[in-house]
Amino acid sequence: MIFVTMLSAEAVADASEEFLHEGCRRKGDSLIRRFFLKQRRDGLYGLRAAAPQGIRLTSTYDQMNRVTALQSTSNPTTTFSYAYGKTGNRLMASDRNGSSNYTYDSIYRMTEEAILRSEAKGTLTYGLDPVGNRQSLASTVTGINQQSASYNVNDQVLANTYDANGNTLGANGKATPTIPWTG
Repeated sequence: MIFVTMLSAEAVADASEEFLHEGCRRKGDSLIRRFFLKQRRDGLYGLRAAAPQGIRLTSTYDQMNRVTALQSTSNPTTTFSYAYGKTGNRLMASDRNGSSNYTYDSIYRMTEEAILRSEAKGTLTYGLDPVGNRQSLASTVTGINQQSASYNVNDQVLANTYDANGNTLGANGKATPTIPWTG
């Protein structure tokens, strides 16, 4: 998996390609060998990265610094495209296998996903309570069952167990794995 950090135009206004490369190397990041930021003619920026396995990624951003396209120029080539609403909520995501479109309520909580992909087609509809907890999932997608959840006064799922600090100890009768903090 490759993680590419988005850099704002202000953060790189005076930076050169060599500075960005050196900064990456000094921090000991062996995953990304090189990357550079290029200003396009429309004033937007694109970030390109190369990983040791020869995978090359190119990101394109809109004027709000949101990723609008992510393209792999390796074999096989793949392009991911994204569209956003006026508040930054994602309205659409697509790749070579299809797309998903998202619908939101009047306070911008996702209420529906329309999936049109080669491996799955259908709609996921979410029922929300007044504070945004997902109470139900209605599905027409094969393999995704109808679901429901109830919450206590602390907005915790009733089927889960919690410690005194509100951390989840178990979900649906199963213990959650403990990961020691070495911080």
